[in-house]
Amino acid sequence: MRQLVENAIPAALARDSVAALDVIGWTRYAMIDRGQYEYIDAPSGVEALLVLVTRLASSQLGFDVRPVHTRAVRLGPGDYVLSHHDRRHDEPLLECIADLSTAPSSFAVHYREGGRPHFVVPNQPLAISLVARTAASAVNHTYVSKLHDGALILRLITRFLT
Repeated sequence: MRQLVENAIPAALARDSVAALDVIGWTRYAMIDRGQYEYIDAPSGVEALLVLVTRLASSQLGFDVRPVHTRAVRLGPGDYVLSHHDRRHDEPLLECIADLSTAPSSFAVHYREGGRPHFVVPNQPLAISLVARTAASAVNHTYVSKLHDGALILRLITRFLT
């Protein structure tokens, strides 16, 4: 499964979720050989968004699923996530990315399967992507150029066992 559902997130829910994440506070990840970004693992305050993502995942798969991991990721100018930093699983997964960014940009998420390009998820505010993953898949979030001062990419990444 490789799918992008446009306008899946109501704007008010996106604003509320971003505000909740900002209250929690972000942790800076800065192991430059792996990535440079801010994150929150298992964020609270975004339960309504997580319910929306879970319902969408369940409806697309045709059976009920529950999240096994959720992480909010925020990338600004100079930030990136390399594919070898990707958390891998032996079990098949469905990975959903809820895009909470305020404006579209060219900073995408690239999925690879067995080293070959598999799917590109554009930065598209209010969209949710659904991508099936295997042990052979990897993902990276492209570099946010420092030339784009003020660029802010915000994603809630949720994984479901399938």
